[in-house]
Amino acid sequence: MTIEEFFPSMFVYYFRFFMRTFLRRFAYLALATIACIALQKFCRSKTDGFAISKISSNLPYNPDFATRPISESELQKVEEILSQPFHYLGKGAQCYAFVSDDDQYVIKFFRLHNLLTPEWFVNMPLPSFLQSYRKEKIQRKFGEFFRDFLSYKIAFDSLQEDTGLIYVHLNKTDVLHKKITLFDKIKIQHSVDLDSMEFLLQKKADLFYPALHKLIQEGKREEVKANVKELIHFLAKRSSLGLYDKDPDINTNFGVCNGKPLQIDVGRFRPDATRTQPDVYISDIIRVTENLQQWLEAQDKDLSDSLIEEIQNLKEKNQACA
Repeated sequence: MTIEEFFPSMFVYYFRFFMRTFLRRFAYLALATIACIALQKFCRSKTDGFAISKISSNLPYNPDFATRPISESELQKVEEILSQPFHYLGKGAQCYAFVSDDDQYVIKFFRLHNLLTPEWFVNMPLPSFLQSYRKEKIQRKFGEFFRDFLSYKIAFDSLQEDTGLIYVHLNKTDVLHKKITLFDKIKIQHSVDLDSMEFLLQKKADLFYPALHKLIQEGKREEVKANVKELIHFLAKRSSLGLYDKDPDINTNFGVCNGKPLQIDVGRFRPDATRTQPDVYISDIIRVTENLQQWLEAQDKDLSDSLIEEIQNLKEKNQACA
C-alpha cells in the first residue's frame, strides 16, 4: 500500500468507527428517553397524576374568599371527621377527591397546578412584544380561578344544606392544627397539613341517576318522585337567590345522600340577578331537566309525568303570586 492509499483507508476506518459508536450511543439514548416517557405515563395512569405539589400553593390571604365563621360545634364535627384517613376516590377538572374511611365524607383538594398560572410562565424572560400576551393570559387564568373560588364561598354561605358542604377552607389558616392522612390511588400514604391547604369537605352522595335507578328497581317510586320534587325546588331556590350554574349537568353534578338530592359539584355558581325572574328560571329548569325527563320517561312514563307536573305547579304558583 502506498502512502497515498494509506490515509484514505484510515479516514474511512475512523469514520466508520465514529458512526458505529455514535449510532450505538444514540440508540441507547433514544431507548432511555422512550423508557422514561413510558415510565412517566405508566406512573401517571396509576396515580391519576396526583402529587402533593399539585394541590399546594403559596396563595396569600384573600378576604374575598373568606367564608362565614363556623361555630365551635361545627369545628368539633370537622375535626372529628378529619381524624380518620381518606382514600383516593378520583379527580375532576378542578379537584382531587378522597373518601373517608367510614365512606361518609369526601375531601376535595383543588388541582392548583391547573387552576393557577405556572410560576415559570410568570417569571420567564420574554421579548417586549410578548409581554401583553403573557399579561392577558395571566389575568384570564386568575379571573377563572377567582370566579371558581367565589363559587365555593357562595355554595357554603348560601347553599350549605343543598350542597352537603361541611367545611370550606379557601384561605390558609392557623386554627385547625391538624394533619390528615391520605392514601393515593396506589395506596402510598401522605400526611398533609390542613391549615396550609385549600380544600372543601362534603357529604358523600351517590350520583343522581344511579341512585334513582336503584330506587326504581326496588319499587320505591314515591321516593323517586320525592327526589325529583326536591330537585325542582332546589333549582328554583338557587335561582331565587340570583345564582346561575354554568355547568348544570344533573347526571354528573348532582347526587343523593340520605334520601336528599345534593349538588355535589359547586364550582360553577355565578351571581346573575336576571335568574330571579320566574319566566327566566322556569325556562332554565325546563332546559336543565330535559335529559332527566327523557330518562325518566324511558324508565316509567308516570315518573316523567310527575316531573312535568311539578314544573307546571311551579309555573302556576308564580302566576298566582304575580
